[in-house]
Amino acid sequence: MNPNAHVSSVLSNVFKTAVSDLNAMEGDTMTTDETRTKLNSHAIMVVIGRNTYIHSPLIMKHFQRFQSSMQPSYMSALRNALSVPVMECNLILPFVMQEAGIRVNDTPRIQVHEPIEEDHSIFFPSDNVRIPLLLWGVFSYFPLRVPTREELIECNVLILTPEGSWNSHSDVYARNEENMMDWEGQMVEPKDRV
Repeated sequence: MNPNAHVSSVLSNVFKTAVSDLNAMEGDTMTTDETRTKLNSHAIMVVIGRNTYIHSPLIMKHFQRFQSSMQPSYMSALRNALSVPVMECNLILPFVMQEAGIRVNDTPRIQVHEPIEEDHSIFFPSDNVRIPLLLWGVFSYFPLRVPTREELIECNVLILTPEGSWNSHSDVYARNEENMMDWEGQMVEPKDRV
């Protein structure tokens, strides 16, 4: 069997079950319980679980309320994610977030000699917002829940993924990385990079 045909079939079936409007948020497949979005460097795409509101096939929204009452509430938006409603958590690649201009530091504070606020966090430079990361076993994650109707209207939005599609199997990333070093493994001056 052609593996690409199987993936296309799975994607087609998954998106047929996607939530398409606000009324579906009250269905029995979604709850307002908190869930986890885990950082996963080994996934090939962003995967969202059951506690996600799907605005359109390309924009999936989650809700993040920070622990501190001083912080406003934010909704996170994802583009080009695979919806798997039976999953309890979400998976996102640090690489994809970094491609969107987000600074991801996924080294746990317990593994840093002198930890600071920037450690084990996700920082959105354009919004000046930092999401602290937590550990679930050895997986870094941040908590989320489905937004209420009111929150969908009132919340600020943080976009976690870049615009457009991307190909996790493209060799462009590897070639660009190789162009950063010379044959001895030393950094190449920016003016000399291909």
